[in-house]
Amino acid sequence: MSARQLSLSRGKNGPVQTFSTARAMNPVVAQLLQRTLQPGMNTNHRQQVLSDPGNVFQFACVWNEKVGLITRPTIVTNTTGAAMVVGDFTDSIGEPHVVQMPVDDFFGFVTTLVRLEDATHFGLAVHPTAPDTIVGLARPPAPRIGASDGTRTNDPVPVPASLERLGYPLPDEVADGDIPRIVALPVVLPVGPGLTFEHCSDLAGPQSYRDTFRLFHVWREGMQYLRSTNNRHSVTVGGTLFDPPGVVVAGANPLDHVTVRPRLPACPIQVPPDSVMFLPARARFLEWSATIWMELGREIEPDPEEPTAAGGGGLSADQIKAVVEPLVKHDKAFGAAERTTARFRILLAGAPVGDQAKTAAMTLPDLKEDFGSYLSLGASSTAGDDLRELIKAQLVLANASDKSVDTSVTFRPENVTLAFSDRIRTFAWLAVRLLSASHATAKTNLCLIHFLSPERDALSLVAEGDHQARTILMANSTNSTAQIEATKNSQLYTGGTLVNFRHVYEAFCNLRLLFSVMVADVTVPIVITKMSEYVGLLMDSAGKDLWEVYRNHPYLAVHPWQELQSILGAFLKPATNATLYASVIAGTGVQYENFLGAIATADSHIHDLRAILNGSGLGKFDGLPTCYTWFPDARGTPVQIPRSQNQNQNQNPDRVRGGDPTPQKRQKTGDPADNDRKKLLGMLTFDAAIAGTNRLPMVTSRAKKRGSKTPERLCMKFLTKGYYCGGGPECKMPHIINLDQLNPDNRKKLVDFVKAQSGLGWAEGKAPAGET
Repeated sequence: MSARQLSLSRGKNGPVQTFSTARAMNPVVAQLLQRTLQPGMNTNHRQQVLSDPGNVFQFACVWNEKVGLITRPTIVTNTTGAAMVVGDFTDSIGEPHVVQMPVDDFFGFVTTLVRLEDATHFGLAVHPTAPDTIVGLARPPAPRIGASDGTRTNDPVPVPASLERLGYPLPDEVADGDIPRIVALPVVLPVGPGLTFEHCSDLAGPQSYRDTFRLFHVWREGMQYLRSTNNRHSVTVGGTLFDPPGVVVAGANPLDHVTVRPRLPACPIQVPPDSVMFLPARARFLEWSATIWMELGREIEPDPEEPTAAGGGGLSADQIKAVVEPLVKHDKAFGAAERTTARFRILLAGAPVGDQAKTAAMTLPDLKEDFGSYLSLGASSTAGDDLRELIKAQLVLANASDKSVDTSVTFRPENVTLAFSDRIRTFAWLAVRLLSASHATAKTNLCLIHFLSPERDALSLVAEGDHQARTILMANSTNSTAQIEATKNSQLYTGGTLVNFRHVYEAFCNLRLLFSVMVADVTVPIVITKMSEYVGLLMDSAGKDLWEVYRNHPYLAVHPWQELQSILGAFLKPATNATLYASVIAGTGVQYENFLGAIATADSHIHDLRAILNGSGLGKFDGLPTCYTWFPDARGTPVQIPRSQNQNQNQNPDRVRGGDPTPQKRQKTGDPADNDRKKLLGMLTFDAAIAGTNRLPMVTSRAKKRGSKTPERLCMKFLTKGYYCGGGPECKMPHIINLDQLNPDNRKKLVDFVKAQSGLGWAEGKAPAGET
């Protein structure tokens, strides 16, 4: 490794892993950022300060119930002409997560309560009216329809002004400095370089940042008050606790220098891989991360090289070994094929760390010395034993780890048969599309089926046919006949249990364990990063909820297993490209652009899974997965699929969303649990008490269903929370999950329709910009 590479490696793997700690905070910049919160700075000047990346590297922003960081934001114009802020929602070097939010939200303010002492300390714009002098309004719940008295009232009930009704946390002994005041705080808080905190901290967590990042602590408490007590409302606009006329200012309003948002807006939206903004933004963030790595690496001096013999003309130990070894070793040496080593390095490549704009070269890891020695063993049987011992040693480390992805390993060393070892040493992985691969083909190669949680039946399977016991001959072997004899009775392990999401997660953990035998830092490869992000969603609370709702689905786990295999297959393609591994052997490296297709495939699957789990309207995996015939059903019997249906699956490889996994007539009643879940979805809310009727109004906006040529009215039941469409995919009316699915004309029609209808409103987080 060159001195430059060693320096960069040390910087990347050193203690500094976040961009914010790589810069010293300039006191002048800190004061400039603080002045953006105070009266006297007009909106244009404030936007100029915050838009300068030399001043601000990161912004704190609320994401669900946590606070995260938006780094290096850029103002762009999307395809509809709207101004958006695109940023990287992480402060970790080399891990871009592209998000966007409206520019009005980014530069907007909300009014909330903070302690008087904090408002005075930071010079915040304070509303002249004390919050405990404002009369509040309480709206009682409307009587249920059919009440005996037949009355229904929506008249607000005045609540006396008091400090207790605000629900503001105060110490036991209230001091003047503890009394809250109404102030303006930004929707996103600028945090200068050199200041950092725990990246994803709970909004209502017990940790305190007052001693280290006092302004952030004040902002975090204000955001928590908005979310928990005031129902996301700005207090001057009038939320659940404040009477708007009671906060009207006679004369100059100290909050007029900022644009106050009526409600705390929704979280940033993740930019999908197919967006025109995704690739340019992601490339920019990676380039910036690479620059940080280079600057960190340059600060560390590499270790000096070992001096040679006295006089500078002596031979080193390696040189002496190279001269003497041929004289004492008469047998033909067996060495690992260069192409096999190159393929593993390409498969386990990491993100670029150099000047990406010029070279864009991937980080190709060096294989572990033990694994390199294993690849060089001449006898196949000895190599199989060595690989088994390497995995046993790695299992001990995994079981002692405090990381869940390590302790969840279920791989058994007895699965490392001679056939398994042969396929490792020749890089015989499944790199073909699953759509065109038979079960027999998959069993003769290595894929995720071999890393599923073992079961007794799978381990005791008897090979049926020659294809399961076929030996792969290595051209650089010293004795092919001996290898055949050693391997002909060995059978490749053909898989285990796949009945739930946990088994998919364990299959990834087992594969990750094998990769950890090959390279020192298994967290660097992009293929591991993407697969880890995917299975992390499965094991999150949303994934567990999905499994609980559809626990009776016989092949639900096959869908994510197949997509995870698709991600692995996408990264295997560049690793099996003859041109690429030839360039690695020649020492020219591999360019980042060769991995764009694999990264886009992985991000697409991750985006789809996140949409399913987060209730975007897709709801669940539907249709039969291509590989479902590889696995027995819940009764343990192989799956038989009619020929006509199999042909349809092959002719249309796209996944079908919204249909049942079996070709039986859909019942409109459906699963009660599924119906309850559907009622929680929807973009609109409907209050029958205000509208005076239980009947949903008929929307005027139209859209085209997939495959249809004629626009139809939108399905109102699908659009409205508390209702659900029992027709499913057979419903003739279009189902939309966001306004972006409508053209501008119909989008405006829907917005105007909601405004005009009594009792109709937008669900929380679904309102378009400028609407509440």
